[in-house]
Amino acid sequence: MIRTENLPDGISNNVRNLLCVILLVSVVASSPVTNAAEAIVPDSDAATLYVNAKIYTLNPAQPWADSMLVRDGYIKFVGASADAEGTGANAKIIDLSGRFVMPGFIDAHTHPGLVSILRGGINGDGSAGPGFPTTSKDVFFSALAKFAKSEDFAKAYKDDGVVITGDWSVAMFLPNGPDKADLDRIFGETPVILMDDTGHSFWFNSAALTKYGVDRNTLDPDPGISIFVRDASGELTGWVKEWALMPEILELLINSNSSLADNLKAFLDYLSQHGVTTLFDGGNFASHDTIYGVISKLDKAGALPLRYEASYHIYSAKQIDGAIQELRRLDAAYGGDRLVFNTVKIHYDGIEELGTAGMLTPYLVGDKSLGGLLYDANTLSQFMLELDREGINLHLHCVGSRAIREALDAVELALDVKGSSLSNEITISHVTFVDRQDMPRFKKLGVHANFTPHWFGFGTAGGPSEIQIGRELVSRRRAVNSLVEHGANVTLSSDVISKGSHARANPLIGLEISMTRKEYGPHKTAMIGPASERLSLESAIAAYSVNGAKQLGRDDEIGSIETGKRADFVVLPMNPFAVKVEFIHSLSPDAVLLDGEVVFGTLEQE
Repeated sequence: MIRTENLPDGISNNVRNLLCVILLVSVVASSPVTNAAEAIVPDSDAATLYVNAKIYTLNPAQPWADSMLVRDGYIKFVGASADAEGTGANAKIIDLSGRFVMPGFIDAHTHPGLVSILRGGINGDGSAGPGFPTTSKDVFFSALAKFAKSEDFAKAYKDDGVVITGDWSVAMFLPNGPDKADLDRIFGETPVILMDDTGHSFWFNSAALTKYGVDRNTLDPDPGISIFVRDASGELTGWVKEWALMPEILELLINSNSSLADNLKAFLDYLSQHGVTTLFDGGNFASHDTIYGVISKLDKAGALPLRYEASYHIYSAKQIDGAIQELRRLDAAYGGDRLVFNTVKIHYDGIEELGTAGMLTPYLVGDKSLGGLLYDANTLSQFMLELDREGINLHLHCVGSRAIREALDAVELALDVKGSSLSNEITISHVTFVDRQDMPRFKKLGVHANFTPHWFGFGTAGGPSEIQIGRELVSRRRAVNSLVEHGANVTLSSDVISKGSHARANPLIGLEISMTRKEYGPHKTAMIGPASERLSLESAIAAYSVNGAKQLGRDDEIGSIETGKRADFVVLPMNPFAVKVEFIHSLSPDAVLLDGEVVFGTLEQE
């Protein structure tokens, strides 16, 4: 249904007018309501003929249709109602009364596991973490001191004697970052860990560093990316960047999160209810078995409401040698009908806010380095060829311009060695700071470009990105439409990791923000970035459907409404091409179908 409270005058009447189209058939049948939380059991092999619909197919040879026949979970006919007669003997007929039908959304990079681990707030125990103010350091430290004496602090105290909470502003502590001495003064000998506001670094006090065996002689796990920050004398400051201790932190959160399975199911249902029929899991660090064990149980119980493309996650350079073996192990242990393992994900660099993204130009503060890369192009190229021989896809986290260029160089090297195209799919995700001379290379090399549109609409003047690299470079980030114009296969995704952002996984929010580069609804902000980087609705829908299928190497079976493909589609009450772009986020599916079965909503009319 559509939420009408935020719509302009007249929209609600348009809905009613649209739903009063003269029926084309005399017998109208409907599918039963199926809640995404219930087991999804296929019906009989009876065919269903959908008529009187506005079907946006994503098939260039037949962009629009008004009828579709589905049998045994597959699309058997797409076309005009007049041509549909006789296509399905004894078919059940459903009149969609002019409603809009499109392929199911494909969320091409998200993190159900991390959302579920962090869903209860940074505390991980179902209670919300305190919202520490960021107006000034004095105010921040005053709030921390108050927290240290509160009941919330006692609740956050873990069985193994560690408090993990959040959060703190990276921008407020740049360029040198936070100091463990400040936490020592407030919390004493209690081990305390604070997550930052980017989700990519942590602030440890001395007791917490000691608990995890980290001292001034401890080597950085991955120099330039995952590091223990030190002062001029070599002493640890307590700032732990990126993934240096991520396995230990996630284990701490998982052990205290008794509702992990429920959280996972709730997030997957949320995606399904908003039209997502396939997702790609961008990784769970060292928590693969925990997360995929839960997903596998849902799959085997027939309760997984979407197709789940899982991955093995490399976040430290040492993992590369055993990556293929690990992916195969995960597949053997947890793979099933809808849960499949066919991708290795590499965290190839960090993020610009921390100075860990691999850039072509030096950072403006700190050691003024170029950031870090997990591997050089030669090593990455050799791994690409190994994956190619195994038919395994590769998904690369690349924020910085140097990371993107090195990744493209690696693809080029692999192609030169092989002498022909690769058999697997290579994706560069985030693509935050792509150099203009590298834009044509995506199409030339057959590399997919994955973006997260809900990031397009926010950015803070004077924030950590501007401090690290300057306003001019920040103003040119996320050049999504430029890549579309250069012919790249652009995909869209949610990439949410916590309860605070999980609502933004709604792809209809993503569609709107990709077209406006502004926050949606009551959160509206000024446009971020050049107007030329706004997507058209056609490009945005393609990026959230058929292009995502291409990224996963599954466009022969999903991503568009065509004869022979799986019947994964969404029924919307209104045509998004017929409403103002600022109200697309308010649209909500009437029904979501997977393999021709209703997994959310109903096809009945109110």
